[in-house]
Amino acid sequence: MFPFFNPEKHKFFWYNESQIYDIAGETFAAIPLVWNKSFDICIMVTPRLQPPALELSLLPSFPGERVYYMGFPRGIGGGKFVPIFEGFFLGEKRSFMDKNIWMYGYSFPIAPGSSGSAVLNSEGDLVGMIHSYQPKFDNIGYGATHKQIKTTLKIADEIYKNEKKTFHKELNLE
Repeated sequence: MFPFFNPEKHKFFWYNESQIYDIAGETFAAIPLVWNKSFDICIMVTPRLQPPALELSLLPSFPGERVYYMGFPRGIGGGKFVPIFEGFFLGEKRSFMDKNIWMYGYSFPIAPGSSGSAVLNSEGDLVGMIHSYQPKFDNIGYGATHKQIKTTLKIADEIYKNEKKTFHKELNLE
């Protein structure tokens, strides 16, 4: 993605402040806590939202399970207009980029703008996260697996525990 990116050295890292938007369109400062390039997952710290916003499902999805995501493919939606999509969990497959990485497949209408969307089961629990789609076939999408999200959240918890004061200072919470 970046010419200077070294996957071994930069597997997990954080960098400068960003902005996030709530459903009313208000902006809030957010700092990336951890970014896992291999799984395409970013965990952010913000003073506005109280964790956890979603619960991670105790179990991963099973093939054929009905799943949902809310996102903004091709810029559709925004503010209080949040498209909700329904589809099915298709199973696991190897990544196109790295055959050592697995990813989940979904039958959703996915396009640019869907990336980072949480995939929920019928209980409203997090089971995956969208990161890409099948080019020329917008109804097949891919995302991080339940295990990858769980692993990244554990690392994020540890980093936050050790760096909480730094993040609070950067977000003017002290």
